[in-house]
Amino acid sequence: MFGNSKEKRKDARLITLVLVVNVQGFVKYSRIYRGNISEVTTLEGIIEGLSAQTSGKGRKPMVVIDAGIAYQGNLKMLKSKGYHYL
Repeated sequence: MFGNSKEKRKDARLITLVLVVNVQGFVKYSRIYRGNISEVTTLEGIIEGLSAQTSGKGRKPMVVIDAGIAYQGNLKMLKSKGYHYL
């Protein structure tokens, strides 16, 4: 479940935490992924899995991403599926 730090630290294990929150900021759904997954190549699967687990009520959620995920291919994928991102 844990991944290795990019800084090669053995004392700081990594996980990837995915949260779905409502407009008030309350967590509606959460999931922990392995810490050593590559978000660049797995974002689409994560988004599809979360969409299946949560109700969208016809609205697409805002996807908040960091620099490690925000490469051109992921941004195009989000746009093509109708997601907004920050």
